Amino acid sequence: DYKSKINNDANLFAKYAKKYSACPSKNQGGNLGKFKQGAMAPPFDKACFSPISKVGETLGPIQTQFGWHLIYIQSR
Repeated sequence: DYKSKINNDANLFAKYAKKYSACPSKNQGGNLGKFKQGAMAPPFDKACFSPISKVGETLGPIQTQFGWHLIYIQSR
């Protein structure tokens, strides 16, 4: 279970993203940069902009039409 291994650690998130992710962002450690609400697939967007999601938290797994995702909230 990658989420429990990452344990809300940004450096581990980046390490695991580079090693295991199928997303093109893997080369940047899974970093998608800043984006506005509504820019991502609806389930992904909902998780990122949920009022209960906190900076420094790893969310997921979240399923979208692109696959399954773990999300690390780096900033708001």
